[in-house]
Amino acid sequence: MSPNDREEHEVQPAATQLPPTEAPARERGRGVQEESESQDAAAALLAAVGLLTTRIDAIERAATPRPGAISPDEYPRRGSIFRQAIENGSLGMQRMQLDELVRTTHEGIAPAPPQQVGGQALSVHGGDVPYGYSSYGQSKLSVRDFDGRETYKGLGAGFEQWALMLIGQIDMAERACGFRWPEEVKLNKLAQHLTGKAGRFFREQANTWWTISPFLFYALEPMNATFTVRLSMEDAAVTFTAAKDSSRSWNDHFLYLIALMRATDASPAMVLQNIVRHASPRFSPTLLGRYNEQRQDLMMHAQELVQFAQRFDTGAIDRKIAGKDVVSAVTDTRQCYNCKQP
Repeated sequence: MSPNDREEHEVQPAATQLPPTEAPARERGRGVQEESESQDAAAALLAAVGLLTTRIDAIERAATPRPGAISPDEYPRRGSIFRQAIENGSLGMQRMQLDELVRTTHEGIAPAPPQQVGGQALSVHGGDVPYGYSSYGQSKLSVRDFDGRETYKGLGAGFEQWALMLIGQIDMAERACGFRWPEEVKLNKLAQHLTGKAGRFFREQANTWWTISPFLFYALEPMNATFTVRLSMEDAAVTFTAAKDSSRSWNDHFLYLIALMRATDASPAMVLQNIVRHASPRFSPTLLGRYNEQRQDLMMHAQELVQFAQRFDTGAIDRKIAGKDVVSAVTDTRQCYNCKQP
């Protein structure tokens, strides 16, 4: 064996014993690079999807026809409480009644058709529901006149409730006649029951409203907006935490809270909390003993507490003004023409 072979034999194991560090480091670097490239590709894909979605939305908005101007007939359909009351009351009940006229009952006898009133023939406008004009006696409505006066100062005149009552009376009169009234008759009835500043405002605007939309509910909307007061939530927070006026009874205070709730769009819970905690600090512990937090009918519970307080709260009303006539409490500023004395 030569010395050169011995040296090769000795060097070869040394080369095989070197740690394999270069190849794994290269593999880790390649893995990190591939991971970063995959993240960049995912981000690019998400950006492309977002851009595509934006373009699709723009194309859909461009392709979708925009709604034109709202016709006078379609405008009151959107959120009109008076339109809903008429459709669910007068129109709906009238159709049900007229259907009963052509359908036999369970006894097998068909009810008699309504008689024509005042010699006016019934007419049909685009459907199976007849229209007609009733006599003066059948067209009378049992509803008080509305003059725009406020029951409680600053809380509105309550036109919405009055208008809903008027719609109900017209509904009952139409069903009694057996046919529906034309819109001009309904507007005429509305004008007959408006007096004072409410009547003056209606007469000034009636022609304009009739030109825009000849329907009863369309005329009721601006009337309601004019004679309705809306208070802010800050005013509601102050008034609902105030004590009861000593000149008011518990029943009158409850009616005042209802009017305040309508003027502020507040929750019935605020009415109940005022009665229990703020109306009378002296009588509040007694009401808290009867207060039930589990009750869901808040207004009914509030009315029960008011009736209890009206009966057992002996110091609720100032005895100096209790029993006085309202007229005697009005200050008269008239003077004698001769002596100038009141």
